[in-house]
Amino acid sequence: MLSVEAGVRSRARQNSNVPTRFDYHHHNVVRKFLRASTLYGGSDCAEDWLVSSLHTGLSPQEWALTDIEQVGKSSIWLHVVSSEVDPEYSAWSYRSLDISNFNPEVLASIARMVDRGRSWATSGRFAKKQSEANALLSRACKAAIPRLQAPYSLESARYQFIENMRTKCAEEDVAALVGTICLEFNRASYHHRRAAWQDDEIKNIPIPSAKLVANMRLRLEVFSLRVMARKLMSRRGF
Repeated sequence: MLSVEAGVRSRARQNSNVPTRFDYHHHNVVRKFLRASTLYGGSDCAEDWLVSSLHTGLSPQEWALTDIEQVGKSSIWLHVVSSEVDPEYSAWSYRSLDISNFNPEVLASIARMVDRGRSWATSGRFAKKQSEANALLSRACKAAIPRLQAPYSLESARYQFIENMRTKCAEEDVAALVGTICLEFNRASYHHRRAAWQDDEIKNIPIPSAKLVANMRLRLEVFSLRVMARKLMSRRGF
């Protein structure tokens, strides 16, 4: 468990060139550009991928194997197979998000992404489609926001989701939503700028399963104890 958390830091450093803040205004501009673009095929897929990821926190590759379940008349769950599975903790290889309170537009985007992801995965086209969507998103950023230093990616949407949820949920809830505890990643470049969107801009908040929240709470406690132990050992010269 602890070695997995160490890997989160190394992945954050490896992806340091990917913006971890997806500005709300930029998000609107990019979506409008993708929606209006008729020059490139797949713009609708890229927009759905972006919208779905911004509201669920799934990493791009996790859309390869997801499912939507409706329980009763009003309960809707998104089931996700994690892209970062530790063989010692296979019970956390999947997670479920209650998305019953999402508006119809976002729910429709998620449903389309679930269908596409499964189709692409079974036909061996998922990696190609992910690359195409990222290329379209990059092209939209350069055309719609010329002064942007680095184009956003689908991974940027996941990072922004995490920051948004940190203003609305406890840390264990955020960890349960994204399937891993969320260490500080790449925030230094923003200095004192708010990483999350404004409160009135954060809508359609998913709810994690209570069981996974309890597991993540324990995981965070164990990790905090390890950090404290490391500090004590460092002071004593170990």
